[in-house]
Amino acid sequence: MEKNSNNGRFYFVALILSFILLVGGFGMYKLFIYLTTKDIAITERNSKLPPLANIKLIPYRKGKLWGFSDANRNILIEPKYDSAEPFKDGMALVRLNGKSGFIDPTGREIIFNKYLRVDNFSEGLAAFYDARGGGYIDKNFQEVISPKYREPHAFFKGDVTTVRLALPNSLEGNMVLLDKTDQVLSKQYEYLGEFSEGLIWMSTKYGKCGYIDKTGTEIILQKYSKCRSFIDGLAAVELDGKFGIIDKTGQTVLSFKYYDAGIFSEGLIAVALNGKVGFIDKSGNEIIPFKFDGVSETADYSGDYKKYNYIYNIEHSMFKEGLAPVKLIGNWGYIDKTGNVVIKTKYKWAYPFENGVARVETQKSEFNYIGLDGTEYFED
Repeated sequence: MEKNSNNGRFYFVALILSFILLVGGFGMYKLFIYLTTKDIAITERNSKLPPLANIKLIPYRKGKLWGFSDANRNILIEPKYDSAEPFKDGMALVRLNGKSGFIDPTGREIIFNKYLRVDNFSEGLAAFYDARGGGYIDKNFQEVISPKYREPHAFFKGDVTTVRLALPNSLEGNMVLLDKTDQVLSKQYEYLGEFSEGLIWMSTKYGKCGYIDKTGTEIILQKYSKCRSFIDGLAAVELDGKFGIIDKTGQTVLSFKYYDAGIFSEGLIAVALNGKVGFIDKSGNEIIPFKFDGVSETADYSGDYKKYNYIYNIEHSMFKEGLAPVKLIGNWGYIDKTGNVVIKTKYKWAYPFENGVARVETQKSEFNYIGLDGTEYFED
């Protein structure tokens, strides 16, 4: 009888132990699952949050000082600079007390107050100025081209740039084409434009303009009064007082009948005719009617005939990110590709959009930034 009782107690204890092991094993299993998946869950949750590095920082002016905000105008870098430009390649150019430098998205200042002036990086290099002159630094902030130029400009795609030589290297302070190894590629010109699609326009003093390639070879003869940059294989040029469109061989594509013309962008180009500005396509079809301001009729210097004297740079009226700045009834705003005004014409001046923001000048002569939806990133 006692033996049966002991057997019963043994089975009871075994049952209890089995239950404990079962519950404990399930708990350990849950703990294992938690430990191995919690990082994934946290990562997934955090991926839905906008980390600072992924937030689009926009230059924001508050009174006379500049900082940076997000797209909703929440200030993320407190305004303390005299000026600020949009972030590019993870850095933003700012100026303070007559000196310039860069900040990163956290607001950390980089090479600040080292140079009298430094420009934005382009194709891996940035122009800078100090007491010696102008040169170039790389993204490690090392000088790669010594400061000996009068005016160093941004590098273009194709790893070339234009610089104006310092006197007495050039009696006239002329410009040359330069590569990243500091090799001069062209002879001296009074003016050089922007290198685009393998060509750059050039002109001599009081002379005509034409086009050279990156080796300095003349591709299109100097016979035009004004030249614009090539985009999509086409460029506007002026001949005998009228603008037309040529291709990269110098052949006329659209006849010389316009009083001014800009630069092709997103398939359209601003042209002026009979005192108004409109937009045409590559075939010369009128896409947006000639209804925008931009010209005033004045007497030519000779007094023998009248011509149209343009009161703004038509090259600014180019489509970027679907919008183009135009002038209407004395003020600047933005239109879409149907010609509808989508950002009210209320500014003193306006520039094309780039990476979602555009620079505008208010009627108080303050330069500021706006978004594609018209959001203004400033407060007086």
